[in-house]
Amino acid sequence: ATQTITILVRRGFSRDYPGGFLDPYVYVFDESQAQLAEDDDSGDGLDARLVFTAPASGRYGIVITTYERGLHEGQYTLLVLDGAHPDAV
Repeated sequence: ATQTITILVRRGFSRDYPGGFLDPYVYVFDESQAQLAEDDDSGDGLDARLVFTAPASGRYGIVITTYERGLHEGQYTLLVLDGAHPDAV
């Protein structure tokens, strides 16, 4: 059976860019490490929001990085909600 989830990644402060915010980017991969989905700015402002429906039962990985991959470090807030929540912020 398939399952739908909503992944929200809220930006936090950058540790190496004083006064700056991170621009989160989220990816979903399957067990063979094939990329199935991605999102950059579908959430509030620069936040990422991705509604993902798994194509089959199995394990999936969520990878969080920045739009400028690896150029900035800091903390994010990650929320994974059961079901589709396209308006969640």
